[in-house]
Formats: sequence, structure tokens, C-alpha cells
Amino acid sequence: MGDNSNNDGDIGYLVAPPLKVDVVEGRIWLDDEAKHVGQKAFRLLCALMQRPEKLWTKDELIEIVWDGRSVTDAVLTTAMKELRKALAEPARNPQFIETVHGRGYRFLLPVKAIPAQGAEQQGLSHTDREAASDVETAFAAKAENSGRAVRSRPTPIGQMVVGITLLFALAVMLLFSMRDSLETGDGEAVDVTYNGGATPNQLDPRSIAVLPFEDLSGETAEAWFVGGLTEELSSTLAKAPGLRVIVGKESNQDVRTLNAAHILEGSVRRSESRVRITARLVRASDRQSVWSQSYDRTNAEIIGIQEDIALQIAQSLRVVMEPGRLEQMVEAGTRSVEAYEALLAGHHYLRQQYITGKPEYRRRSYEEYERARALDPNFSEAHWQAARYWFERSTYIFPPGEEESILATQEASQRFEDRINAAIESAADEIAAQLYTATFYAHRLEYRTAHRLLGNYVQQRPRDAYAWVLRLRVAAYVGEYEVARAAARELAALADQTSLYFTRTIPNLMWAWDFEMAEQQAWRSLELAPENAFVQYHAHRALLWVGKNDEAKKLLPQIAAGELAAHNKKLAAMRQACAEGNQDEAEFLATEIRNLTPPRVAANWLAEMLLGRSENANAVLDPYDAEGSLHQLAPFLIYPHFDSTAFATLSSKLTAEDIDRPTPLPLPYTCS
Repeated sequence: MGDNSNNDGDIGYLVAPPLKVDVVEGRIWLDDEAKHVGQKAFRLLCALMQRPEKLWTKDELIEIVWDGRSVTDAVLTTAMKELRKALAEPARNPQFIETVHGRGYRFLLPVKAIPAQGAEQQGLSHTDREAASDVETAFAAKAENSGRAVRSRPTPIGQMVVGITLLFALAVMLLFSMRDSLETGDGEAVDVTYNGGATPNQLDPRSIAVLPFEDLSGETAEAWFVGGLTEELSSTLAKAPGLRVIVGKESNQDVRTLNAAHILEGSVRRSESRVRITARLVRASDRQSVWSQSYDRTNAEIIGIQEDIALQIAQSLRVVMEPGRLEQMVEAGTRSVEAYEALLAGHHYLRQQYITGKPEYRRRSYEEYERARALDPNFSEAHWQAARYWFERSTYIFPPGEEESILATQEASQRFEDRINAAIESAADEIAAQLYTATFYAHRLEYRTAHRLLGNYVQQRPRDAYAWVLRLRVAAYVGEYEVARAAARELAALADQTSLYFTRTIPNLMWAWDFEMAEQQAWRSLELAPENAFVQYHAHRALLWVGKNDEAKKLLPQIAAGELAAHNKKLAAMRQACAEGNQDEAEFLATEIRNLTPPRVAANWLAEMLLGRSENANAVLDPYDAEGSLHQLAPFLIYPHFDSTAFATLSSKLTAEDIDRPTPLPLPYTCS
């Protein structure tokens, strides 16, 4: 390598003036100006610089940078574009990296490799550095033994929140490592007896319940941090193959209610400059500690430590989880501490909106996602979350309780497309890009394409609850209710594990025309979350649909006293009035709904349908049966009693998409 080749395991810096790369810390300088790129782009640069002035084929680069995973050339091209942008060089007149068309890439300049221990003497250190750790040595040895070019250790991508995610990933791997002692035969469940003489339960040995971390900071302002952390940890763990993740409601929850073989719990004490993290993995049967770890570090220190720990254990457990696979599982997608914190805050407020029904929480979550994408324009997850907000507002696919009107949709649609395109362009992998692209086509009413892409996506990421929501809805739009019912049941199976989508299971089972299952889910949800505003609202409708009028009526006082929007409360009361044959009360409530400001288009349509006045109901939606407005009208296809044949432009669009809609179902609790 250049004129100072050395053992790969000792490399600290790669230098090709004016370019300098810190291999260990994951940093790049061009003319002494720091440059920022994603992890894959960074590893791509390190690989190229390790074999300077020689051709790297595309297959070789994919093997080394993507750990041999099956990805397309387009993923490599995207990483290269990011790298060229950071280096400010055009592909046609490169200073650093030459494109050999159809074959690969070549780093053009000689490269000097500086040992890690000699970096300070070379005058290349930009921060005070400690001696190389044992973990760094082990990681370098892995690269040397593999016969590949040395890879940079994954770069710090956030602050301690990502560190905790890695701690939990570590716990996951420890759980996998225990499988021989826990499983009987090929992964079958084992008997677990709880303390206190409880009846043995057949529990999946790879089931794990995540309890909310206890906030010891003494600052109420830190609630968003701990709340967002719980969601992020649960989401990360859910990506682990074969792991069943359950999200607990309280840090002191009775573990017997969780039906999990293991419990993950911990605490966070955070100050302005330091954080103390304690994480514990315990057996649910006897609360025996399986693994625990405490750290007291500055925010700047914690990431590298956690990454090293996780990679070292991944190396020792490579049979069940390869290091590259772990990296993909825990990758946050940003190096910006502030951007990652904003994402966590967004997760926290979104969860609060689902729990309480307060519309302002959804808006606050969106504002945090917007802040995250502004802080890091390459943060794909932030773009995606912000895009979802506008997708919901431009297509009426949002939960009850939102205060925004759905009238002004042109601006909402443009904002959605801006953000979804940014998510696609910065996607971490092609699988994620497939979900984003499917959502783009769903917004364009190209439902057949969206249906196909979503089908492919959920096969590869079957634990993504939101993807199952989209899969179900698009399947219902195209009239494939068997597919919709299968998606609804997948979502219901994930409901215990993914708290954020727990409240979506009841209505989505109804949209799939699985009313008996919707009733079962209603009772179960009321038992598990009796105070949840959305559970009450959706359960009330599901019970009315199957004729359980008296049982439904008992929920009305809670709905009325809750914090859902006014039109939702009035609709619930109107449904009950019609189910009981109280026409006068229903007419009064319908008038109140019509007089709401701003107008509630969907609520007005539903009210007219409840009164049995389909022509009046269709008149409410007629203004949207036009090109440019169909994305607002088409989502009404989700309602079993919506008749698409009453709308000529929509019908024409469905015909062009080769969609043959079934006959609408009569609403069982109308006043007529």
C-alpha cells in the first residue's frame, strides 16, 4: 500500500494528501475540513484506499463493504455518489476515485498507511486518543484473518441512546447463545415456572419483554428521552430473526402478565454532560440475572465503547449472528447526536398520541422528525417518518383524533413527495427503499404496483408492523380481502410486541372484513388497555358491527370523558343512537357534526351514511371525484360500506388499475 505498507491490524490513518482518513474513529478530512458520510460510504472509501491505483471490481466492493450480502449494483452506486459529493469531485473528472465503466472503481492516488500507535507522531491526531483497545485489536485481527482489506470499525452514529440500543443487541445475542440450554429439540418451547408457584407456561425461549427504562434523572424534561428510547430499543430488537419482542407498559409491571421467558430492564440517569446506563437481562421464571452492565460515561465516549462490545460478542457468536448483520440491525443511520435525539423525541410523542388520543402529540412528533431531517439531510429514517405524517394528511389514512382538516391536500401531497423522495434517495438498503417506493405509488393511486412491492417487502421484513398496515389497506383497495385478512392477522400477532401499533389492530381487522376477529381483538384490547382512548373508540364500533349494542353502550361514558376530537366522540354517540333506533338523537348529533369548524369531510360522510342517506353522503365526497383530488377520495375504499361506483372518475381509475371492487356491505347499525 503506497510506500509505507504495514500490517492491516495496526492501521490508524490512511493518507492521500489532501485527503486524510481516521480508520479507527471513522472520520474524514479534506484540506483539514471535516467531511461526513454514512457508514457504507466510509467503508467503501477505506476499501478503495487500501488497494490504491488498482481496480476494485463491483463484486469485490460489495463483498467487503456489505459483508457479502445480496445487494444490487444500485446500492454501490448510491454509496459512491454520497462519497463523491463529500469529496466534491465529479465522476467525469475525478481527483480521487475513477469509475471503470462496467467493472468497478480505482483509487487514483498513492496512499500512506499510518499505524494507530504512531498517529500522534505523524501529527495527524485531531483529538486526544487512547491506546488501541483489546477490542480494536480483535476487530483488526478479524479483518486480517478473513483475507479481506481492513474495514473501519463502525463509526459513532449518535450519542448514548445508540449505545443502549447496542447493549440491548448484545443482550439479544446472549439470549441466542443460551438457546442450547433453553430449547428442547429444534426450538420448541420450554416449561417456565414463575416464582410464587405459578402454573408452568409454555414460553418461547427467545421471547423477551422490554420494560420501559426507569428515569432517574430527576428532570421531567427527560421523559421524552426515556420514552423514545424504549420505542427505539423495542424496534431494534424486533429486527432480530426469531426473537419475539413484547413491550411492557410500566417499569414495575408484573412479569407474569408479559408471557416472555426473559425480561430486559434498566435505568437511565442523564445530566448535561454525562449519562449512567444500567441494563439487565433476567430470566422471568426466577428473576435470575443472565447479564447486566453499567456504564458511567460522557456522551462523547459511550458510543465507541458499546460498538466495540457488540462487535466483539458478535465475533464470538458469528454462527448465530454475523458482525455485519449486527451492524445492519443496530445502525441508526446518522452520526448527528442532535438528529438522533430528535428522532427519539418524535418516537416518544407519537407513542403518547396513540396512548392518549391527544392530537397535539402527533404534531409534536412530526416537528421532531422535521428537526432531525434538517440536522442531517441524509437521515433516511427521519425523512420516512416525516413523509408518513403528510401521507396520512393527504390521504385520510390517519387515526381518529387529528385536528387538521383534510381539505387542503395539494400542499400536503407535495410535502409528502418531497420527503418520501428524500427517504428513497438516502435509504440504508434496497429493502427499506422498497417500502418507501411502495408508499409513493400508493399515494399516486398506482395500487397494483404498491401491492406488489409491499408483498415483497413484508416477506423480507415481516416484523414491520406499519408495513402490514399499508399491506392490508392497499390489499383492501384492490379488493383482495383474503390478502387483507392475512395481513390483519399478522398485525394482530404483532400487537402484543409493538406498542405503537397496538391500537390499529381492531379497525384494520374491520377493514379486512374480518368482523368476528375484530370483536375478539376488541375484548382483548379492552382487557389489556382499558384506558386507551383509541381502543375504546374502535372497540365500540366493532361491537356494534356484530350486534353487541349493550356491551358497546358501556364504553360511551369513557369515550365522552376522554381526549379524542369532538367529531369522534359525536360519531360514537351517533352510532349508538342509530343502533338503538333513536332517530331524533342521531339527527341532532349529525347536525352538530355538520357545524364543526373546520368541516370534517369524513365525519360528515359517515354521519349521512348512519342516517341511511347515501345520496347525501355521496354529495359530501363528490368534489373530490376529480383528477388531482382522487388521492383524498380513494382511501374511503377502506370502508366496507363505501360504494365506489357512485364516483365516475374514481371508477375509471380503478378500471385502469384492473381493480374489480366487491359489492359494498350494508352498515348494520344505520338509523333507517
